[in-house]
Amino acid sequence: MLKNVYQNREQHIELKKKQKQDQEWMKQYERQNMETEVERQNRAHEEQMIKTSLAKKMHQTDILR
Repeated sequence: MLKNVYQNREQHIELKKKQKQDQEWMKQYERQNMETEVERQNRAHEEQMIKTSLAKKMHQTDILR
């Protein structure tokens, strides 16, 4: 009977370890997704700033003509 108690306890510990590993993996996965999205948004913002700057320059050039 005591052997069963030890086996059940060991299984419970292993299950907890697996759950913790899964949670850590999910945290890393979500962190990576957030970092990727931030980088994408930063690039989009930079591209928009460049387009705006070029549009202003072209507008100023047209005014001077």
